[in-house]
Parts: sequence; structure tokens; C-alpha cells
Amino acid sequence: MSSPTANPADDEITAVSYETEDVGSVISSSKTKYTWRFEIGGQSYLVNLFVSWRSDKYRVVLNGYEQTMQVQKSGKFSYAFKFQGHYFKIVPSRYPDRWDLLIDTVPFYAYTARG
Repeated sequence: MSSPTANPADDEITAVSYETEDVGSVISSSKTKYTWRFEIGGQSYLVNLFVSWRSDKYRVVLNGYEQTMQVQKSGKFSYAFKFQGHYFKIVPSRYPDRWDLLIDTVPFYAYTARG
């Protein structure tokens, strides 16, 4: 029997990959795309965060659909949303120029498939 605080959907989430890519049109390093690929119940999903370092513009895209576009001072941006019964939050990493995705307050990497 599971504990009352356990989320029954936890075992349905699998982190597939995390990637970063410089995608600026003139100066490639002026814009970075962060990509998190994951599965929930065997269904594939994709979250992209686009960060424009020159304009401080942040854009979050979920499966090709823009969720938000904001202008914030560097490092101050965070974004939370609910999807498929789970709480997602993109937050600045403790490492410079990196971002973390939390799913139900658990870091993305903790959902890596277990062999």
C-alpha cells in the first residue's frame, strides 16, 4: 500500500533527455534553447525554454504551443504550469546560464528511466 503523501502518477513520468543549443540568428550564442523531453504514461512530451540574452526575453513552448513570453531581468525568470495532472516549474539553476525543470517539485533528472 502506498503512503498517503505519495503521488500515484510519479511512476508514470520518465525523463528522456535534456539538451541545450545556441539558436541566435545573427550571433548564435545570443539566444539559447533548452529542451526537456519526457514521457507521462508512455506519451512523449517536449518543453522548450528560449532565452534571448540580449533582450532578456524568455519564451516557454510545450509541444509546439507557446505558453508564455516574458521580458525579465536575467536570472529573475521562472514559470510554473499544470499539465497532465502534474505541476511543472522552470527555475534558474544554481549553475550560471542553466535552467532546471521541476516536476511536482522533483528535479527533472530524478525521473530518468531506471534500468
